[in-house]
Amino acid sequence: MVSRRQRKQKKYPWSLWILTSDVKGAGTDAQVFLQIYGEKGKSDEIRLENNSDSFEQAQLDKFMVEMPDMGKLRKVRIWHEKRHPFAGWHLAKVRAIALSAGGSCLPVLCSLLALNTKLDME
Repeated sequence: MVSRRQRKQKKYPWSLWILTSDVKGAGTDAQVFLQIYGEKGKSDEIRLENNSDSFEQAQLDKFMVEMPDMGKLRKVRIWHEKRHPFAGWHLAKVRAIALSAGGSCLPVLCSLLALNTKLDME
């Protein structure tokens, strides 16, 4: 649910880069979600559109979203819905880039197997 305050906040363009690991079975067909936290607050939960070719082994997926100014970025929370067997996903890297002038960038390196849990990465 989006709060009244979040609806009134000015939104800016962001580019989200999601790199799936280059290990056997790293990809997923599950629906992936992401939330970013900064010194001024957090984004809404963002559903990353998973077409049939997203989140495959060794693949970099890029998404354009609009989010408020969150100041210096602190962490990212990323998860997926485990709706079928073998939904596990091995995530290599997440990068969030504010495209507005003087924007913030949060590169997050990880080596994770996302199964049922929400992952907080700083």
